[in-house]
Amino acid sequence: MKDYRNMKKLNLNQTVRETEKVCKQFPNPKKWSPHHRFAEMAEEVGELANAIQTKEGYKSNKRKKSEITDSVRDILYKE
Repeated sequence: MKDYRNMKKLNLNQTVRETEKVCKQFPNPKKWSPHHRFAEMAEEVGELANAIQTKEGYKSNKRKKSEITDSVRDILYKE
């Protein structure tokens, strides 16, 4: 498998295409419906909102669920 740590910076369209190539290399046992995929995305966006509110001081660190970078990665790459 290709080592992606030293890849050049890509724009969003290039990143999506590259991600699709990588995802096709793995079997996908789950065949999710559009409703399930939407629910998963809504959950991830909620976790991003929580991370931002924690970082900005609107919520205490005790309520922190994840880091902002992890949440963004989950939104962009979680299948």
